[in-house]
Amino acid sequence: MKALITGGTGFIGRALVRRLTADGHACTVVSRDPARAATLGLPPGTAFLSDVAASPPVDAVVLLAGESAAGLWTKRKRAAIIASRVEATRRVVEWMRASSSKPEVLVSASAVGYYGHRPGEVLDEASAPDPAAGFRSSVCVRWEAEAGRAAELGIRVVAPRFGVVLGRDGGLLVELLRLHRLRLSFVLGNPAAVVPWVALDDAVGFIGRALADDRFSGPMNVVAPVTTTQERFTAAIAEAVGSRVLGTLPAWLLRAAVGELSSAILDDAHVVPRAALAAGFEFAETDLDALLRRMLKP
Repeated sequence: MKALITGGTGFIGRALVRRLTADGHACTVVSRDPARAATLGLPPGTAFLSDVAASPPVDAVVLLAGESAAGLWTKRKRAAIIASRVEATRRVVEWMRASSSKPEVLVSASAVGYYGHRPGEVLDEASAPDPAAGFRSSVCVRWEAEAGRAAELGIRVVAPRFGVVLGRDGGLLVELLRLHRLRLSFVLGNPAAVVPWVALDDAVGFIGRALADDRFSGPMNVVAPVTTTQERFTAAIAEAVGSRVLGTLPAWLLRAAVGELSSAILDDAHVVPRAALAAGFEFAETDLDALLRRMLKP
C-alpha cells in the first residue's frame, strides 16, 4: 500500500510511519519543511513533499496535521487551529476531487472533544455533539464534515475520535509529567470526571486497521474500553514517577489560568469505542497503571 500522511512528523504521525513502513507499506509525508522532516529519524525510504497536490497516486491518505492546542486560545490561535484542521482537510478533499486516480480510503483524525462536557452520560458514535457548542466540539464537527465530503467521491472515510493519546514522547502526558516529576501531583478538577484515554500503540494500530479493513467507516471512538477517572488517572501517573497526590486543583482555578483550553483537561466524557469493538478491533492496552509503569520506567 502507498500511503500519503500529513502530520507525519508529529507525535502520532512518527509512530504511524514507523509502523506502516515495518509492515511493508510505502509512506509519503507532507511537511511544510521537507528537508527538516527528512532529518527527524523517520524510516529509510520515507518520501517527503511540501504540498499534497504534488503527490503521485496513492492508495490511502491519513490526515493527522493540526496546530497544537497548547497555549491560550486567543483569536489568532483559534484561527490557526481551524485552518490547520478544517481548511487543510478541505484542500485535501478538493485535491482528491481533481485527481484522476483517487485513493481508496481517507483516515482523517478527529477527537472526543466532539462530545464536550457530558457528566453522567455514556457517549458512543451515535451521541450528539456538545450541546453547549464549545470551541473544541465545533472544530471537530466542521473537521469531520470536510473529511466526509470525500465519501461523495467513492472514498471510504474513517474519522477516528481520539481520546487522550498516551505515549512517552508527546501529547498531554508529557505536559503533565513536568509537574509530577517536581512532586506537584494534583487531581485536576472533579476527581470523579471520566478521562477517555488510549495508548499510542493502540491509536496507531487502529489507523493501520482502518486503512485495510472495510468494516472501519465513519466516526469511530478510539479510547480504551475501560473507565478511568481524574482521580485514578492522576494517581497512576504519580505512582509511576514515584510522586504522591497532594490534593485537588479546582476547575475554576484551571479555567482562570488557561481559559477554555482547560476544557481539554476538565471535560467529563465517558466515551466508549462501540464502533471499533463492533468492527473487531482489540485494544491491547487496557491497564493504565501497567502502561504508565512500562512507559515511564527509567
